Amino acid sequence: MNLTQIKYFQAVCEYGTIAEASKRIHISPSTISATIKLLEEEYGLILFRRTRGGMEQTNAGRRLCELSKGLMKSIDRIDMIMKDESGGSRCLRIGIPPMVSIIILPNILSQFGKEHPDVHLQVDTNGREEVFRKLSDGDLDVAILPVNGELESVYHRKRIGSVEICAIVAEDSISEIKAFDVEHLSKQKLVLFKDDFLHKELLLERFEKARRKPDILMQTSQLSTILRLVQAGEGTGFVVREIVENWMPVKTVPLEPAMSLDICMIWRDDDFMFQTMQDFILMMEKMSFREF
Repeated sequence: MNLTQIKYFQAVCEYGTIAEASKRIHISPSTISATIKLLEEEYGLILFRRTRGGMEQTNAGRRLCELSKGLMKSIDRIDMIMKDESGGSRCLRIGIPPMVSIIILPNILSQFGKEHPDVHLQVDTNGREEVFRKLSDGDLDVAILPVNGELESVYHRKRIGSVEICAIVAEDSISEIKAFDVEHLSKQKLVLFKDDFLHKELLLERFEKARRKPDILMQTSQLSTILRLVQAGEGTGFVVREIVENWMPVKTVPLEPAMSLDICMIWRDDDFMFQTMQDFILMMEKMSFREF
């Protein structure tokens, strides 16, 4: 067994057919097929069965797929780090949830691009839990996330600022209330983000502690959907104040008590900190985000 065989095998596992794997890794189908055949002959095992839908893994194939995933991930990371050390192709993988990215990502890309024009930034803008999972799995180098509470000791975090969560209502709302508490919110229809948003979790905790049941009209992952419903007067939403204040046609109302989230830069303490990663963390520490 060698790394080339495992690479081709993993490609077929990931893309489902030899033809699709060939397109993705730019290796001829005949070479991939012959390489996998040699791997099967070496161990006397059948790793795939051909079906009308593609290549189906056998029990042995599934076992090898699981065992070799971590190996290929480690090889890819070693390759990236050594290229970075040699001054070759430099790359950094960062993760940041959509709501946070709206506020700070443009400044990050602009500043890092000026200081390190030779570095390719791969930006993942999935939800908070998905970004954290990818960081844990080694698929990201650094994450920028809203944080509440402690993290496992394997993670290092650096606070870079905070954001305020506010309620939003229709611009023509005539409410005289200066801040919304749970008692007031329990009488309104709420338009919430889905579970992957930390402020939703904290908001529902407030309802639970007050023994009030929220009247949830809708849950969505789309900010635009929430804004349209709020603008139409259909419900009350909850977003980072800086996203909507001054440039969105809705009215912001503070929460009582106020709700703020720390935004932190997070990386694994047990991971090798290569030069580009060090450069990024140093730049972030110097940037003046304060309260966004």
